[in-house]
Amino acid sequence: SWPSSPASDAVGSGPPPVGGQSFVSIAEVCGGKLSDHVHIMWSVSKDFGMAGVRVGVLWSKNSVLLEALRGASKFTSVSGPTQFLVTDLLADRNFVESYIIENRKRLRE
Repeated sequence: SWPSSPASDAVGSGPPPVGGQSFVSIAEVCGGKLSDHVHIMWSVSKDFGMAGVRVGVLWSKNSVLLEALRGASKFTSVSGPTQFLVTDLLADRNFVESYIIENRKRLRE
């Protein structure tokens, strides 16, 4: 039988939830050392209000899973303009920091 594999959905984890509690990633719980059976997913669409931009990240140390996804990625690639847009967005640290601060403020209101 296969061991269970928890997948931590970090989508929407950018600003903390209303009530002041902050998000704690499974990566923090694991000390950044994931086992073969823990996987983390994240997407820009919810954290940055970019509906329709389907770009995400899967962080996993599971070589079987990564190899299977590598094969599937040939059919689900991200367009060049979208890659440029997301790369440019995430590279602008000032914007990202100010966006998160403003988003937290608005969520508390």
